[in-house]
Amino acid sequence: MKGILPVTHKQPTMSSAAELITNVKSFDVNKMTYGAVKVNKNGKGKSGGIYYGGKKLLLQFPLMFTWGASEMVDEESGKKSYSVSIPMKNDAAEASYPLFLAMTAIQDKVLNDASAHSKEWFGKTMSRDVAEALFTPIVKYPKVSKTDSSPDFSKTPSLKTKIQFWDDKFTIEIYNMDKEQLFGPQTQDNDPIALMPQGTYMAGLVECGGLWFTGTGFGVTWKLIQTKIRPPVKITGFCLMDDEDEEEQLRKIEEREQKEQQQQKEQQQQKEQQQQKEQQQQKEQQQQKEQQQQKEQQQTTSGPEPEPEPEPHPTMIDDDEEPVAAAAPPATIKKVVKKVVKK
Repeated sequence: MKGILPVTHKQPTMSSAAELITNVKSFDVNKMTYGAVKVNKNGKGKSGGIYYGGKKLLLQFPLMFTWGASEMVDEESGKKSYSVSIPMKNDAAEASYPLFLAMTAIQDKVLNDASAHSKEWFGKTMSRDVAEALFTPIVKYPKVSKTDSSPDFSKTPSLKTKIQFWDDKFTIEIYNMDKEQLFGPQTQDNDPIALMPQGTYMAGLVECGGLWFTGTGFGVTWKLIQTKIRPPVKITGFCLMDDEDEEEQLRKIEEREQKEQQQQKEQQQQKEQQQQKEQQQQKEQQQQKEQQQQKEQQQTTSGPEPEPEPEPHPTMIDDDEEPVAAAAPPATIKKVVKKVVKK
């Protein structure tokens, strides 16, 4: 296949930085070619170059959210390695979308070419499905679960980029948003890993390190060679090309942060209001309880209410006696006495 696997490949010619860099927004996968796959000098594994228009494949990506830098230590050798994982969303409204498209296109091409040139690369004929089973993905999706290692395509994939570390030295260059150097060959005082914690927004340059092959699989290496991070710290020097969309992306980031802060403030206010309401209800319930207890205590102390005295029964008289009206006036009583005497 023409332009895919030349037996020999000329080394890239010297060019200016601008000529070497390709923005992911204008990346054309059809310009990608390979160098010959050869056994490594140490005799372990094989490798082959990947080029773009006859030069290094060097891509510039726009300002976007990252998971920051991380350190890995080999349990057997104790050797340290460093990397930055860059989330890429399959959404045209996101800043990471052009990088997602470019890396997806590169991954598809490598898998197709691995099958087409399987004899040269692997020494035997191989289908795309078999090649894909051996391939370490460029666009890597999270696992479904701890017990299921299959990719979860409903989640955001990421690109893993290496931070080169040779002879106890980092080769990466780090700049702030004002294009001032924070870390580089002449500024080794800062810790580059500490400068890129989780959640750091980055724009940068990633270089394709080419194909790698082992006895159990193959893949493509990516190196983060230069990055611009937010927030800035003033140093000197810069060589990244300007990006027209960068200011707009920075404005969106700040608007999103302000919105999140306002939401947090409103949630805190609602929480405090709810707590005050609950405290007031508890206070009222306690007061009602105390009033009820006081009422019960008063009833216990005073005893039962006295029963009313019974009304006197009417006086019984003999049948032959004249009834005498009770509490009759004196004149009436006198008349009654006279009447009795006459009898």
